[in-house]
Amino acid sequence: MNGLVFNVISPDAERFLVAVRGELWWPEAEHLWHRLDTLINRGVLVVLDLRNVEALDSSGIRTLLLAQRAAAQRGATLRLAGAGEPLIRLLARGGVDDLFDIRPDPGTALVDHDDDAAPRGGNTAAQYRNQADEQ
Repeated sequence: MNGLVFNVISPDAERFLVAVRGELWWPEAEHLWHRLDTLINRGVLVVLDLRNVEALDSSGIRTLLLAQRAAAQRGATLRLAGAGEPLIRLLARGGVDDLFDIRPDPGTALVDHDDDAAPRGGNTAAQYRNQADEQ
């Protein structure tokens, strides 16, 4: 598959699921960033479903980092859902995996469970890996 396709689904006015499919690299990553920026400006929960991301480059990681920083600054919540092991490893190698709230799947990510949350509001990549190992 070439390119990137993303669909925005809103179960209600406070939550948005952005299902991403394809290759997350330049220039498609820039288009995704503009859409995420608009959603984050609403101060809501934005879940990025990454289960069908086939590849990404530094611009894809940059987009994730920009979205996370914008969410933190604007009172929104960004969660990554279904991130595969290759993506988690890339984030860990870059030393940024602990910046993200990573959930195993979109359904889990759309539910707000702050009682078992990590310091940044969810699971870090290391915690997610540990949970997967326990199952």
